Amino acid sequence: MENTIARLLLLKAQLYALLATFGGLLLIIPLVLIWPSETPAPAGPIDAGGMLMSVWDTPKLAAGKTLFVANCASCHHKNMRDDLTGPALGEVEKNWAAYPRQDLYDWVRNSQQMIHVRRHPRALELWKKWGPAQMNSFPDLRDEQIDQLLAYIQG
Repeated sequence: MENTIARLLLLKAQLYALLATFGGLLLIIPLVLIWPSETPAPAGPIDAGGMLMSVWDTPKLAAGKTLFVANCASCHHKNMRDDLTGPALGEVEKNWAAYPRQDLYDWVRNSQQMIHVRRHPRALELWKKWGPAQMNSFPDLRDEQIDQLLAYIQG
């Protein structure tokens, strides 16, 4: 009797193993059938390790974000569409497009000089709307860094 019970238990275990294997195959076979034969092209830039990078991982935008957080975020809204202490920045390049790009660089570096010394038309327009609040001066920012900021703002 004991031998019969042991055989029944073994048969039951084998049946469960067979069912588990069959059930696993039922789950895997559809995946194999619908799995793409080719790997689709990545939807963005790839880093040196072959990993897909987000748009914020690109060095220029990452540097721009760092500069924005350190220099601009206390006065300009991070969504770039809404005014805060300072104006929304989303269309800053469009708003300065009628002037040489150097004028925008000069504005970022020293807005008060653009207003009071150079009497720049765009600077005076901003002063009329936002004065007497003064934009901080950033004399140490290089053109490349301002371009990084602008890329982040446009991104």
